Amino acid sequence: MLNLVQHSLVSSRSALVGVARSGMSGADFRARIEARLDRKVTPASISGLRYLAGNCDGLATYVALRTLLEELDEQRGTGGNRVS
Repeated sequence: MLNLVQHSLVSSRSALVGVARSGMSGADFRARIEARLDRKVTPASISGLRYLAGNCDGLATYVALRTLLEELDEQRGTGGNRVS
């Protein structure tokens, strides 16, 4: 996915959601992704980056992820198209 973003092959409407136990902010997540891409990205290509901290064996994480994905569908017009 990062290679696709780096080479501008991802729609500006796309979103990338990171989910892990680490208590990281969305800004920290975006900064890490930018660093991995050697800052060769446009603001539009990283505007869809989101991060959700949560435990993968807890129901609350999946409920929060569903809510986040529904928000992204509405905000970015992704229409429920997802790859996991």
